[in-house]
Amino acid sequence: MLQTISNEIANKVEKHIQIQKIFILKEDIPYEVQLEEAKKKIDQGKRVLANWRDLFKQTKQQIEDDGVDRWDFPCRAINERIPHMIDILRDLLDVAETLMKFLVFLGPNFKAVTDNSAGIDSLVAEVKCLVEPFQTYE
Repeated sequence: MLQTISNEIANKVEKHIQIQKIFILKEDIPYEVQLEEAKKKIDQGKRVLANWRDLFKQTKQQIEDDGVDRWDFPCRAINERIPHMIDILRDLLDVAETLMKFLVFLGPNFKAVTDNSAGIDSLVAEVKCLVEPFQTYE
């Protein structure tokens, strides 16, 4: 039953944060705003998974401390899948934060200093293309 609950939580997070769609550019919304929304969504998913894992461990420890019974059974979803997903979400958060840093660095202030708007715009376009491998991920 705990395996089923854990898988359901993980599946909901996967559905909410689709790697193929999380960094897709929407023309009508500034990319910086999209990245902030992606960061919030990724962080929320990471927190949900971490809270579930921590609650499971606390409950297990409490039961064992109370001496009721030893709660020792394999639960791959909690012991393997959840930590793996947390790691992936942490990496996705790093990607989003790095993209934001590039976009801020290559922003209007840098354009003003370099007097090379076309070159900076070209670099910004290349930075935005860095997420294309995520869109083809399977």
